[in-house]
Amino acid sequence: VMTVYTSYFGMARRFPKEKFIKTAVCYSVPRGIGIWNSVVPDPELVFGMKRGEITKEYYEEQYYKMLLDRKDQIAQNIPFLKNGERDVVLLCYEKPEDWCHRHILARFLKDQFDLEVSEYKF
Repeated sequence: VMTVYTSYFGMARRFPKEKFIKTAVCYSVPRGIGIWNSVVPDPELVFGMKRGEITKEYYEEQYYKMLLDRKDQIAQNIPFLKNGERDVVLLCYEKPEDWCHRHILARFLKDQFDLEVSEYKF
């Protein structure tokens, strides 16, 4: 049984290709890492947060709603996440202790698909 983790790009090199499928869940991805487009947050949310125009609560609410709206599209990738060959690590920029949308995504995957997703512990 393989596992789905979250982590950040600063640690990407520590996930060997033979054991992990590295997948970005955000915009502007480092070279050589694939992206899961259906879970990337809308640019308005990302830049609204960066500019301090929206609250974390608003972001969380809108991002979760966006994920629900795309649930059928996201569901098509669930078999890939459970492929059994390698663990999957969903990557973004924020350090584990910082607020990040990947933690909302992890909750969504648990709520909607009963998929356990946890931050990788080094």
